[in-house]
Amino acid sequence: MNARTATITIGWALLCAVACLNATAADLSLDQVRSMLSSAAPSRPADFSGKDLSDLDLSRLDFRKANLRGVSFFGSKLVQSDFVKRRWSAPT
Repeated sequence: MNARTATITIGWALLCAVACLNATAADLSLDQVRSMLSSAAPSRPADFSGKDLSDLDLSRLDFRKANLRGVSFFGSKLVQSDFVKRRWSAPT
């Protein structure tokens, strides 16, 4: 393998790695999550149902006024986040 072929191969490998990272990104950014939580009210909870919030640093956020049914927090940092009286499922 010559130097040019090796460079092209490495370039394609890096491009594929970046594409894979984007494919597994969370549905919302940290700023979007914060905004939704800050505008939530008991009568109008933040609706994260079915969202992928993976790999976000959600530390110290207050999820008490949020609908969390079907949310994925896989790999997220949740240190000191508040989930007291949260809604994990639809009301009965």
